[in-house]
Amino acid sequence: MLEEEIWKSIKAGSSDAFRDIYNKYADEMYRYGLKLTPNTETVEDSIQNVFINVYRLRNNISKPVSLKAYLLGALKNEIFLNCKQGQRRSEQKEDYDISDIAGKYDFNLDLDPESLLIASENNNIKLDLLQGAINKLPDRQKEAVYLRYYNNLSGQEIAEIMNINHQSVRSTLAKALNNLRDDLGVSEEILIPMLILYFTL
Repeated sequence: MLEEEIWKSIKAGSSDAFRDIYNKYADEMYRYGLKLTPNTETVEDSIQNVFINVYRLRNNISKPVSLKAYLLGALKNEIFLNCKQGQRRSEQKEDYDISDIAGKYDFNLDLDPESLLIASENNNIKLDLLQGAINKLPDRQKEAVYLRYYNNLSGQEIAEIMNINHQSVRSTLAKALNNLRDDLGVSEEILIPMLILYFTL
Protein backbone atom coordinates (compact mmCIF):
# COMPACT_ATOMS: atom_id res chain seq x y z
CA MET A 1 0.00 0.00 0.00
CA LEU A 2 1.29 3.45 -0.91
CA GLU A 3 2.15 5.80 1.94
CA GLU A 4 -0.55 8.27 0.91
CA GLU A 5 -3.15 5.50 1.08
CA ILE A 6 -1.82 4.38 4.47
CA TRP A 7 -2.10 7.95 5.75
CA LYS A 8 -5.69 8.20 4.51
CA SER A 9 -6.50 4.95 6.31
CA ILE A 10 -4.92 6.27 9.50
CA LYS A 11 -6.95 9.46 9.26
CA ALA A 12 -10.06 7.28 8.85
CA GLY A 13 -9.17 5.42 12.05
CA SER A 14 -8.35 2.07 10.44
CA SER A 15 -7.01 -0.34 13.06
CA ASP A 16 -5.33 -2.36 10.27
CA ALA A 17 -3.41 0.73 9.13
CA PHE A 18 -2.19 1.41 12.67
CA ARG A 19 -1.12 -2.20 13.07
CA ASP A 20 0.70 -2.06 9.74
CA ILE A 21 2.67 1.09 10.54
CA TYR A 22 3.50 -0.25 14.00
CA ASN A 23 4.82 -3.50 12.55
CA LYS A 24 6.74 -1.64 9.85
CA TYR A 25 8.37 1.09 11.95
CA ALA A 26 8.44 0.05 15.63
CA ASP A 27 11.80 -1.72 15.42
CA GLU A 28 13.45 1.22 13.65
CA MET A 29 11.92 3.60 16.20
CA TYR A 30 13.29 1.44 19.01
CA ARG A 31 16.81 1.42 17.57
CA TYR A 32 16.71 5.18 17.01
CA GLY A 33 15.35 5.77 20.51
CA LEU A 34 18.27 3.88 22.04
CA LYS A 35 20.63 6.28 20.27
CA LEU A 36 18.97 9.11 22.21
CA THR A 37 18.71 7.42 25.61
CA PRO A 38 19.97 4.09 27.00
CA ASN A 39 16.77 3.76 29.07
CA THR A 40 14.80 1.01 27.33
CA GLU A 41 11.70 1.69 29.41
CA THR A 42 11.67 5.34 28.31
CA VAL A 43 12.05 4.30 24.67
CA GLU A 44 9.27 1.71 24.88
CA ASP A 45 6.91 4.11 26.67
CA SER A 46 7.71 6.86 24.18
CA ILE A 47 6.98 4.62 21.18
CA GLN A 48 3.65 3.67 22.72
CA ASN A 49 2.83 7.33 23.36
CA VAL A 50 3.68 8.28 19.78
CA PHE A 51 1.19 5.78 18.36
CA ILE A 52 -1.45 6.76 20.92
CA ASN A 53 -1.01 10.42 19.97
CA VAL A 54 -1.15 9.66 16.25
CA TYR A 55 -4.45 7.89 16.78
CA ARG A 56 -5.85 10.51 19.14
CA LEU A 57 -4.77 13.50 17.04
CA ARG A 58 -5.06 11.92 13.58
CA ASN A 59 -7.67 14.41 12.36
CA ASN A 60 -5.44 17.37 13.28
CA ILE A 61 -2.18 16.05 11.82
CA SER A 62 -1.36 17.19 8.30
CA LYS A 63 0.20 14.68 5.91
CA PRO A 64 3.93 14.57 6.68
CA VAL A 65 6.81 14.62 4.20
CA SER A 66 7.23 10.93 5.02
CA LEU A 67 5.57 8.73 7.60
CA LYS A 68 8.88 7.29 8.74
CA ALA A 69 10.40 10.73 9.29
CA TYR A 70 7.29 11.89 11.12
CA LEU A 71 7.34 8.90 13.49
CA LEU A 72 11.07 9.21 14.22
CA GLY A 73 10.71 12.94 14.84
CA ALA A 74 7.70 12.39 17.09
CA LEU A 75 9.64 9.75 19.01
CA LYS A 76 12.55 12.11 19.54
CA ASN A 77 10.22 14.81 20.88
CA GLU A 78 8.47 12.29 23.13
CA ILE A 79 11.77 11.05 24.58
CA PHE A 80 12.89 14.61 25.27
CA LEU A 81 9.54 15.32 26.91
CA ASN A 82 9.92 12.25 29.13
CA CYS A 83 13.45 13.34 30.08
CA LYS A 84 12.17 16.81 30.87
CA GLN A 85 9.41 15.44 33.08
CA GLY A 86 11.85 13.11 34.81
CA GLN A 87 14.20 15.98 35.59
CA ARG A 88 11.33 18.07 36.84
CA ARG A 89 10.17 15.30 39.18
CA SER A 90 13.65 14.59 40.49
CA GLU A 91 14.72 18.19 41.01
CA GLN A 92 11.33 19.79 41.73
CA LYS A 93 11.85 22.62 39.26
CA GLU A 94 9.29 24.18 36.94
CA ASP A 95 11.54 26.24 34.66
CA TYR A 96 12.65 23.57 32.17
CA ASP A 97 12.64 24.20 28.46
CA ILE A 98 12.57 21.15 26.19
CA SER A 99 15.14 22.86 23.94
CA ASP A 100 17.63 22.69 26.83
CA ILE A 101 17.44 18.90 26.76
CA ALA A 102 17.24 18.70 22.98
CA GLY A 103 20.54 20.53 22.66
CA LYS A 104 22.43 18.47 25.24
CA TYR A 105 21.60 14.85 24.49
CA ASP A 106 24.29 12.27 23.77
CA PHE A 107 23.83 10.43 20.49
CA ASN A 108 25.30 6.93 20.86
CA LEU A 109 26.63 5.24 17.73
CA ASP A 110 28.81 2.52 19.23
CA LEU A 111 28.75 -0.94 17.69
CA ASP A 112 29.77 -3.95 19.73
CA PRO A 113 33.50 -4.83 19.48
CA GLU A 114 32.80 -8.35 18.15
CA SER A 115 30.89 -7.01 15.14
CA LEU A 116 33.70 -4.58 14.39
CA LEU A 117 36.33 -7.33 14.67
CA ILE A 118 34.44 -9.66 12.32
CA ALA A 119 33.81 -6.90 9.81
CA SER A 120 37.42 -5.74 9.91
CA GLU A 121 38.77 -9.26 9.42
CA ASN A 122 36.37 -10.11 6.61
CA ASN A 123 36.63 -6.84 4.71
CA ASN A 124 40.11 -5.54 5.50
CA ILE A 125 38.50 -2.26 6.53
CA LYS A 126 39.43 -0.71 9.86
CA LEU A 127 35.89 -0.16 11.05
CA ASP A 128 37.16 0.19 14.59
CA LEU A 129 39.01 3.31 13.44
CA LEU A 130 35.83 4.55 11.77
CA GLN A 131 33.91 4.07 15.00
CA GLY A 132 36.55 6.06 16.86
CA ALA A 133 36.30 8.86 14.29
CA ILE A 134 32.48 8.86 14.48
CA ASN A 135 32.62 9.08 18.26
CA LYS A 136 34.61 12.30 17.96
CA LEU A 137 31.84 13.97 15.96
CA PRO A 138 29.44 16.40 17.66
CA ASP A 139 26.15 14.71 18.53
CA ARG A 140 24.13 16.48 15.83
CA GLN A 141 26.63 15.37 13.18
CA LYS A 142 26.45 11.80 14.48
CA GLU A 143 22.67 11.90 14.36
CA ALA A 144 22.61 13.25 10.81
CA VAL A 145 25.08 10.57 9.65
CA TYR A 146 23.00 7.86 11.32
CA LEU A 147 19.75 9.05 9.76
CA ARG A 148 21.34 9.37 6.31
CA TYR A 149 23.42 6.19 6.12
CA TYR A 150 21.53 3.83 8.42
CA ASN A 151 17.94 4.91 7.80
CA ASN A 152 18.65 6.07 4.23
CA LEU A 153 16.54 9.20 4.73
CA SER A 154 16.49 12.21 2.45
CA GLY A 155 17.70 15.63 3.51
CA GLN A 156 14.11 16.82 3.84
CA GLU A 157 13.20 13.87 6.06
CA ILE A 158 16.26 14.43 8.25
CA ALA A 159 15.35 18.11 8.52
CA GLU A 160 11.89 17.15 9.78
CA ILE A 161 13.29 14.79 12.42
CA MET A 162 16.05 17.11 13.63
CA ASN A 163 13.85 20.20 13.42
CA ILE A 164 16.30 22.14 11.28
CA ASN A 165 16.09 23.39 7.70
CA HIS A 166 17.26 21.43 4.67
CA GLN A 167 20.34 23.61 4.17
CA SER A 168 21.41 22.98 7.77
CA VAL A 169 21.14 19.23 7.14
CA ARG A 170 23.39 19.53 4.10
CA SER A 171 25.87 21.63 6.05
CA THR A 172 25.84 19.25 9.04
CA LEU A 173 26.42 16.20 6.84
CA ALA A 174 29.16 17.95 4.87
CA LYS A 175 30.97 18.91 8.08
CA ALA A 176 30.61 15.37 9.41
CA LEU A 177 32.06 13.83 6.24
CA ASN A 178 34.90 16.37 6.18
CA ASN A 179 35.73 15.58 9.80
CA LEU A 180 35.70 11.85 9.13
CA ARG A 181 37.84 12.18 6.00
CA ASP A 182 40.38 14.32 7.83
CA ASP A 183 40.49 11.98 10.81
CA LEU A 184 40.81 8.80 8.75
CA GLY A 185 42.87 10.22 5.89
CA VAL A 186 40.63 8.71 3.21
CA SER A 187 38.75 10.08 0.22
CA GLU A 188 34.95 10.33 0.07
CA GLU A 189 34.98 7.44 -2.42
CA ILE A 190 36.45 5.24 0.34
CA LEU A 191 34.55 6.80 3.24
CA ILE A 192 30.99 6.34 1.93
CA PRO A 193 31.31 2.55 1.42
CA MET A 194 32.88 2.33 4.89
CA LEU A 195 29.88 4.15 6.39
CA ILE A 196 27.43 1.92 4.53
CA LEU A 197 29.21 -1.20 5.76
CA TYR A 198 29.41 0.18 9.29
CA PHE A 199 25.66 0.70 9.46
CA THR A 200 24.78 -2.70 7.97
CA LEU A 201 26.47 -4.66 10.76
